[in-house]
Amino acid sequence: MHALISTLPKPYEDQVLQIWDELEERFGCKYVRTATVPHFTWQLGDRYALDAVIPLLKQAAAELEPFDIVVQGAEHFVSQSPILFLEIIKNPNLVKTHLDIWQRMEEHTANPNLLYSPALWHPHISLAVQDLRWEDLPKALELVRAKRIDWRVMIDHFSILRQDADGAVALEHHFQFGKGQVY
Repeated sequence: MHALISTLPKPYEDQVLQIWDELEERFGCKYVRTATVPHFTWQLGDRYALDAVIPLLKQAAAELEPFDIVVQGAEHFVSQSPILFLEIIKNPNLVKTHLDIWQRMEEHTANPNLLYSPALWHPHISLAVQDLRWEDLPKALELVRAKRIDWRVMIDHFSILRQDADGAVALEHHFQFGKGQVY
């Protein structure tokens, strides 16, 4: 699987890691930590045609200026097991950037996940995925909501995340806004 993500800068990365620690300690939630890093996802699919995607992302990043997002509160998605996340409030820069990314990358993504299409995209930072029990959801929400999350986070980059079939994760390419590809 490939995903286009923006990782969180410090101190927000550290705060998400702390929440992951607490969720693992209290509810046994550890999958998210083994599967990713603190981030939000712009787009994902089975795999990218990297020879096409890298030049597109290099150009997109060079054209973008950093912008802020607001992270506010905890919510959950309904799935086989609940998916607990921090809410990202949509704003014009975020929505415009997402639409541009989706349009540039869709034809170069094998089986793009339509939950990340412009009509369905719900930007978020995952806290528990696959291993939170429904009966623990109310207490987990209470734990996270007690932290009163209200962050303004500057977003200034994209990275391509690759997850192999064995679950191993790697950040392969990094694109800085206003510059292009960094590595």
